[in-house]
Amino acid sequence: MELTILSDSPLSLLAPVVAIILAVTTRKVLLSLGAGIVIGALLLANLNPLNGLRAV
Repeated sequence: MELTILSDSPLSLLAPVVAIILAVTTRKVLLSLGAGIVIGALLLANLNPLNGLRAV
C-alpha cells in the first residue's frame, strides 16, 4: 500500500474543513469527525477506498 504525502499541499486542509463545516451545519460532532477521518484516509490512499480503509 502506497500512501500519498500531502503535508505541503492545500488538500491537507480538506478533511478538517469538511469536518468543521459538517459539525457547524448538522450539530452532529461525532458524525462530522468520522466523515473527516474517512476523507483524510481516502486522500492519504489516493482516493482508493480499499487502501483508505486499511489506512484507518
